Amino acid sequence: MTQAFNLSQVANYANSAGQIDASTGLFNATQVANGGTGGTNATNGKIGLEVITSATGSEILPVGTTAERDVTPQAGYIRFNSDTGQFEGYNGIIWTAVGGGNTTNTGLWENAQDITTNYAISSGNNAMSAGPITIDSGVQVTVPTGSRWIVF
Repeated sequence: MTQAFNLSQVANYANSAGQIDASTGLFNATQVANGGTGGTNATNGKIGLEVITSATGSEILPVGTTAERDVTPQAGYIRFNSDTGQFEGYNGIIWTAVGGGNTTNTGLWENAQDITTNYAISSGNNAMSAGPITIDSGVQVTVPTGSRWIVF
């Protein structure tokens, strides 16, 4: 179920802590405009709503396929990719995996054999993969000057 609010509703119904109690859960509304003044008439004012499952539960992140990603994302976007089964964030250039690390409890490190989306190694870092590795047609792995990617 989708709950929609406009700025005047948030201003009229939010308590002093900026919370709105709705049928889908607890919404925390925070205005991010004009230095946090909380005015709803600010130019380009933004309201952030986070859906929380309970007072000590979880926050609900957007879920969608790779094709359903934002068309013009901004750095800092985070979501769960239902195609890959992983959390991902947009770093201002590309979507990258968030968190993770070792996927087994036996001391082994696993990596995908197929690279299906563009990837850029962070400047000043190196990367390694256990091969063989297949890079899909049209997909690029960017290795900045001074960095190395080793496939062994």
